[in-house]
Amino acid sequence: MKIVRFGIAAGAAAALGLAAPALADDQTGTGSSTSASTSAKEMPKELQEAAQKLHAANQDEIEMAKHAQQMAQSPQVKKYARMLGQDHQKNDRELETLARKMGVELNGEAFQDEQKKSRDAMQGMQSKQGAEFDKWYVKEMVEDHEKDIEAVKDAAKKAHEEKQTQLASFLDRTRTRLEAHLHRAKQLEKTVDRQVKSGGSSSGTGSGEK
Repeated sequence: MKIVRFGIAAGAAAALGLAAPALADDQTGTGSSTSASTSAKEMPKELQEAAQKLHAANQDEIEMAKHAQQMAQSPQVKKYARMLGQDHQKNDRELETLARKMGVELNGEAFQDEQKKSRDAMQGMQSKQGAEFDKWYVKEMVEDHEKDIEAVKDAAKKAHEEKQTQLASFLDRTRTRLEAHLHRAKQLEKTVDRQVKSGGSSSGTGSGEK
């Protein structure tokens, strides 16, 4: 995710506070839109940018997963890409719901910057085919998720410090998902490397790998 990028990340992007419900209870005559606006204003810029980067990372991983399902030679890589796309779609929907609730804009400057980086990576992807694509994609997923995990970890720590409990909880869950993605990517990286070195076809030899 170039979180991050994977960045992460830029969709695991999240920046939303939890003060809205309390404000609604404490201030009579104040509508929900005002509460959301106040929460966004009180949200540290660092967290708002983290949310935008996670949104970008999610979008990036979704697009790369779509391409990988078409271009990968190994059935295992195709399966991984399908799982990755589904997980990041789910994470991004949760992020968007939380952002709307807290009045946080996800398509801001940080999101746009991450999208530019992602376009460069996508261009590099277009030139790869077969086993070469498999090796490139899995390596990219390892690097993306390592970067995205660190970014989400830092954002979650900041959210906890700022008492943004809803956001912090979401980021903690996102980190767990990303760590699972990374673990599987590292397994696939070893498998694909063995297949390339042995000169075998990843489409024909992958079914027996665990």
